[in-house]
Amino acid sequence: MVSVEELRIAAHDLGIDKGENGFYDWQEEIIWDRTNKRILMKCGRKVSKTTIVEARDSVRVLNDDIRASGVRGGICITGDESQGAQDILQGVSDWLFQLGWEPVSDRTKKDEQLRRFFMKRDEIQMPNGNRILVITSKWGGRTIRKYSFHEMDVDEADLIPNEYQFYSAIRPCLARYDGVFFLNSTPNIEGSRKTYFNQCFYGVIPGWKIYHIPTTQVPHIPQTWIDSEYPVKDVRYIREILAQDANDINAVFPEKIIMDCFTENAIDWTAENAFIGAQYASFQTDSTVIAENFFQDKLSKIRIGMIPHYGRRITEAENQIVTLVNTNGVQRVVINTTLGTAPLESMAELIGQEKVVGVANNEMVREIEGVRRKYMREDLYVNALKLMERQQIIFEDRRILDAFMEVRYEYNKRTKQVYIIGNDITDAIVRALFPVWGRSEYLGSVESLADKIKHVGFGKKFGDGNY
Repeated sequence: MVSVEELRIAAHDLGIDKGENGFYDWQEEIIWDRTNKRILMKCGRKVSKTTIVEARDSVRVLNDDIRASGVRGGICITGDESQGAQDILQGVSDWLFQLGWEPVSDRTKKDEQLRRFFMKRDEIQMPNGNRILVITSKWGGRTIRKYSFHEMDVDEADLIPNEYQFYSAIRPCLARYDGVFFLNSTPNIEGSRKTYFNQCFYGVIPGWKIYHIPTTQVPHIPQTWIDSEYPVKDVRYIREILAQDANDINAVFPEKIIMDCFTENAIDWTAENAFIGAQYASFQTDSTVIAENFFQDKLSKIRIGMIPHYGRRITEAENQIVTLVNTNGVQRVVINTTLGTAPLESMAELIGQEKVVGVANNEMVREIEGVRRKYMREDLYVNALKLMERQQIIFEDRRILDAFMEVRYEYNKRTKQVYIIGNDITDAIVRALFPVWGRSEYLGSVESLADKIKHVGFGKKFGDGNY
């Protein structure tokens, strides 16, 4: 067994003096975490993510019951290249040596009393039966899929070739032991947010403990070195130092502005004013998205809910909206009228016409790479951007991060117009924000405005047809 203090002393002896105790707090948190089953580190260059994997695996083979035999048990280290995984295994050996253990090349000579462990190029096995294997990520994970593991560590997990086939093959390897999936990586070169790693990072695939560690956050890398190596704050700097996805050439919302609106602190979901933006599932989409805006002191606190349309496309969304209106005292519900005015009229019957507003998509539709895309009216998104720049929006859901980073613009040469391409989540959110900037008279009780608002909504029947 190894203690926290013994590991800190070993870190010092290995020349790893990062924080006050040899590690940064977040490093020790990961090393000793036995609660979270899904851990992800998105890191800049040289933040010592490899050190964490080595130290964590050393502790696990000494302290935990992860005995292995044949294709069952232990830890697997894999990654975008075999050499990198083998280097991590050598690092584990160095930690074990510093903790008083000696490697031997004869499996029969491993010994608990003499503190000897077996090691070869792609394997470490302890006398207690605990084991670490290095297995290549090539061939779409086919060499790994027959195994079951207590933990899988994927190095440079966002750089895996043929990653869809790879992750589909290896995830079931954790089923037998309900094992730990530990991913670490710098961002992929293409800046794609659709990789498995990024879908986990942005919360599209839920259940992950997320660490985002840019190089600028670690004191052991001098800022003077960063400035000399990255004099131009270009795409390479964004990816390698800030650990952000750099494909924002046509992005409407810069990543830094979005990140400034994101918080990991708990949000108080109460406010003087509450609004809902609803993006009903159209016949091309899978889910209805309902965005709530809790607005107080010029700050919009945003959260979302998603309703799969397995059955009743409209009524299930209506039931949820009515529940939220009654629970949270919502003043206005802003609905997308892409499906026509029927949802608008139906909702008005349920909660009252004075509470319902219709905001439609722009009518223009054109073919892009064979996919029909609708373009949102620019005012909705530009004003959302304005509120973000002023830091008047806050949210804690990583799915919102991912959604806003996907928003793009395109210039149409024929119409000489710039069109914004949103998605279901952002379409709902910009509607929930609409009352804040689009209708100042909505900021107050519905009762006091009843005599001022005769018709609200979309089209001839519902008056406000400009949006």
